Amino acid sequence: MLRDWRRIDLAGFHADLDAINWSPAVPRSDPCDLQWDKLVSSVEAALNRHAPVRAVKMRNPTPPPITDDTRELIVRRRQAIATGDETSYAALNTEVRAIRSDYRRDIQRRVDETPSSALWRELRPVIARKVSSPAQLENLTADDLNRYFTSVGEETHQTVIRTFQDEMMARRSTWEVGQDLGSDHLPMKITIRASDARPQRKRKARWAHHKADWRAFQDDCEAALTGAVPTRTAQEAATRLTETIQNAAKRHIPRGARADPRPWALHPDLQEAIRDRQAARREIRPDDPDSRARWIEAKQRAAEVEGRVSREQFREFVGTTLNRPASLGRVSKILKKWEGATDDEHRDGQAMMDDDNKLLVTDKQKANAFVKTYAQVSRHVRNKKVDLTAKRKFTTPREVAVDVHQLRAGHWSGSAQYLHRIGRNPGRDCAQCNSLTCRAAGCRCCGEEEADTPAHILLRCPALMRLRLRHLGNIHPSEEEVRGSGVVAALGAAARYLQSREAT
Repeated sequence: MLRDWRRIDLAGFHADLDAINWSPAVPRSDPCDLQWDKLVSSVEAALNRHAPVRAVKMRNPTPPPITDDTRELIVRRRQAIATGDETSYAALNTEVRAIRSDYRRDIQRRVDETPSSALWRELRPVIARKVSSPAQLENLTADDLNRYFTSVGEETHQTVIRTFQDEMMARRSTWEVGQDLGSDHLPMKITIRASDARPQRKRKARWAHHKADWRAFQDDCEAALTGAVPTRTAQEAATRLTETIQNAAKRHIPRGARADPRPWALHPDLQEAIRDRQAARREIRPDDPDSRARWIEAKQRAAEVEGRVSREQFREFVGTTLNRPASLGRVSKILKKWEGATDDEHRDGQAMMDDDNKLLVTDKQKANAFVKTYAQVSRHVRNKKVDLTAKRKFTTPREVAVDVHQLRAGHWSGSAQYLHRIGRNPGRDCAQCNSLTCRAAGCRCCGEEEADTPAHILLRCPALMRLRLRHLGNIHPSEEEVRGSGVVAALGAAARYLQSREAT
C-alpha cells in the first residue's frame, strides 16, 4: 500500500486543516498518548481525501545477465564470507568483476538482435538520464537583469586575471575577443600552448623473482596444503592448488612496472649533460631572461649529446651483437628497448635520427637506415650463394626485362611461357633446360633451383602443394591424376598469381 503524493491538492488540504475545530478534537484532560492519536487520526482523515492510499503491484527487478561461471564465483565468494576466509574472499571478489564483461556482452547481443526502429528502446535503460534543474525565474525584476549584465564584464576580467596569474601560464597563453556576434557581449578565446608529448603508457607489472622470499613462499604453500580438507574432484584440488600458489606469490614475490633504462642512458657524457640541464632548469628566475636562455642552451646541448651517444651505441650494438649468431627473440627485445617500446604494439610513427641528422618516421626509413649501418660495420659474408638471386634480379639487362614483360603479358604462346629461359627468346634448345647458369633456372613461385617447366609446376612445386593436396588428396601426384582431374587450369592460375606477386 502506497500513498499517491503526485496528485495531492495542497490548497484543499490546507483548507480542510483550517476548517477542523481542534478544541473538542483534542481535549486537554486526556493523556498525551490519547491526544496524539486523536491528532493523527484527524490529520489522516483530511489527508486521505486528497492523497488516498492505494494498492500498488511491486515488480521484482530483472535478474542480471550473468553466466554460469560468474554465478559460481558469486556462490564461492558468499561461502568465503560465511567461513571468514579473507584471502579467498579478496581473490574471488576480484574475479567476480567478470560480471561487467557479462553485462557488456548482453548489451552488445541486444544491440545486434534489435532492429533499428526499436534500438533506442533497448539503449535507453542503459544510458543515464540527463537531469537538469529548471531555472528559477520567480520574482525576477529589471534591476536583477541589469545587475547580471553589468557583472559579465567583471567576471570575464577576473577569469583572464586568474588565467595569467601564473608566470609560466601567462608565457604560454594568448587571448583575443571574437567579432562574430552582433551584440555588446562578445566571446573571448584563450589559447594555451601545451606539450605534445604522448601520454604515459601503463606498463604491465612483472614479477621480481630475484627479490622473492622463497623460504616464506614455501612455508605458506606447505601450511595451506598440509592442513587442507581432502577434495572430492580433481578440479577442486587444482583450483585449491592454484589459489594457494597465487596467494603465496602475492605475499612474498614483489611486483613492479619500472621502466627499463635506455641502452645509452648510462653514458658519462650524457649523464653530465643531463645534470647541467637540470641545474640550469633550477636556476630559472622570472626576472632574469638570461637564465632561461642558459636553460634552453643546456637543453639543446643535452639533446645533441643524446643523439650522438645513441648513434655510437647503436653502431657498437650492431657490430658486437647483431653481427654474430644470436636468437631472434633476444635481438627483438633489445631493439624494442632501444626504441623505448614497452609492449608488442606496432609504432609506425615513432621517430629516430640517422647518421646524417635526418628524421626517420616510417618503418621503411628505419629499415633502410638499419641496413645501411649494418653494411658499414659488417665485414664478412657467411654464405655467398645467398645473395645470388637478388644479384641476378638487379643486374638483368633492359632488353631481357622487356622480353620477360612481353612473355608474362601473354604475347607469346602458352607453352613457351613455361619452357623459355629469361635472357634469350624461347627456342628448341631450351625446351627442357635445367642449367644452373641460366637466369631462369630458379622457379619464380618457390625459388628452388629448378626451371618452372610444366612438370615442375604441376607435380613438384612446393608453393602449390596445398592446392594439389586440396584437389587431389596428394602432395606429389602422378601425371595421370593431374591430367584426369582437370586441375591444370587451377594450378596454372595459381602459378601465374605467385609469379606476378614475386615480380612486383
